[in-house]
Parts: sequence; C-alpha cells; structure tokens
Amino acid sequence: MAEELSFRDLLSPHASGEELDRLLRFASLLERWSSRHSLVSWKSREELVRRHFLDALAARDFLAGSGTLLDVGSGAGLPGIPLLATNPGWTGVLL
Repeated sequence: MAEELSFRDLLSPHASGEELDRLLRFASLLERWSSRHSLVSWKSREELVRRHFLDALAARDFLAGSGTLLDVGSGAGLPGIPLLATNPGWTGVLL
C-alpha cells in the first residue's frame, strides 16, 4: 500500500505562505476531530482535500477585495473556514 500524502503536499498547489499554514492547521484539526465526532466523511487525506477543501476553495475567486462572509449551515466549518483562511481581507460568521 502506498504511503499517504501529507496535507502540505495536497494543499500546496492551492495556497502558499500564511494561507497554506492556516489551511494546514484546519486540515489537521478536521482530521483529528472527524474521527471522533463524524464531522465529515472521508477515507483518505486525498479524498478529504478533494471532496471538502477543493470544493470549498472553488468559490474563492468570487471573494475579491474585502467583506463579510456568512456561511449558513457550516457544520464542520466548510466551506467558510477554507474560504476565510485564503481570503485575509474577509471576515466571517459561521452559523
């Protein structure tokens, strides 16, 4: 069985610098707590990034400049936390 890729390997094509560091911290927390509280469904880190992080980051280009994001029904913090982590000009409320 091949060794699982790190979150850094999986997320670095999509963010860099402080944005990447924030995504990595969230990915680590989501991985840790999902196994205890069924926050999101995933079988591998690659699937977690593809199904949840990349889906969330697909809306990133719509958040130009600055503003306030309201994520209604956020649940595990998706898509709000990845969007806010990669758009430092924005603030947000996860409801």
